[in-house]
Amino acid sequence: MKYSLVKRHDPRNPNKDEKWRAAAQSEEVLSLEDLAKRMHEHDSKYNYGDLQAVLTTVAMYTAELVQKGYQVDLGYFGKFYATLRSDGTENRKDFRADQHIKEIKANWRPGKPFLNLIEGATFEEVIDRRSEAKLKRAERNGEEEVEIHGQIVRLKK
Repeated sequence: MKYSLVKRHDPRNPNKDEKWRAAAQSEEVLSLEDLAKRMHEHDSKYNYGDLQAVLTTVAMYTAELVQKGYQVDLGYFGKFYATLRSDGTENRKDFRADQHIKEIKANWRPGKPFLNLIEGATFEEVIDRRSEAKLKRAERNGEEEVEIHGQIVRLKK
């Protein structure tokens, strides 16, 4: 897994000093179609179209059921459930769902394969996105050096 180092506060204790922490850097975004293709190519007896149709249907019905208040347990995928964001009222009798409930949030509790992802993982440090953009901008502008995290980086000509 690729990661970059970023200076951040501990989210559990924002009053403490910032420290360098690892931030995951996505390899790429895989679409539902990409996932279906990869599953098909990975010795699946199901064809690409069937896999795509099943995954799409599961997602659509899971969202519909969560919206209706069901918890949907998809085994190895995990459990999907809803929470609400609402404005509060001083008195219980003043609460009106149509006025005060602002959002239904879908939540996910990971299934077994997602619980210990660090086991067997390998890591590779890469430059963070902000610094990468800063380097590209400096190269485009013909600059010879740029400051990244307090260090001067000389650009190749």
